[in-house]
Amino acid sequence: MTLSEDQVTQLLNDGIVCIGCGARFQSTKRGVPGYLNEHKLRSYLSSLNSVDDPINLLCERCFKLKNYNQIEPVAFDSDHFQKILTSISDKKALVLYLVDLFDVGGSMINGLTRFIGNNPVVLVGNKFDILPKSVEKKQNR
Repeated sequence: MTLSEDQVTQLLNDGIVCIGCGARFQSTKRGVPGYLNEHKLRSYLSSLNSVDDPINLLCERCFKLKNYNQIEPVAFDSDHFQKILTSISDKKALVLYLVDLFDVGGSMINGLTRFIGNNPVVLVGNKFDILPKSVEKKQNR
């Protein structure tokens, strides 16, 4: 048994997300997080046996990254990003600050403390595992 068109529409209205980036799927704005061709999206959803089946689907950007190592730029509204960051200052939280070790400068957020308030920060370096062997790797404890 596969899903009916009404069930597919209901799933889309409820909002399903990409298992790669977590963006809500949409089929209207290519280049925006969560984009997937509407025909592909509906075809996948209609092939499910139940509305309770896990949805293991990637948006176009995540699919290309996973299968072709192709990174596509994503249009991102900086005002929206600042609102998300600012909302953290009103909450008690531990902030994990993820830094790309191959682009430390591009990973930095100027004035981070004004966005996150007095919340503690843990700095996490990403891509440590692919640093060249010539880089000395010391652990401080």
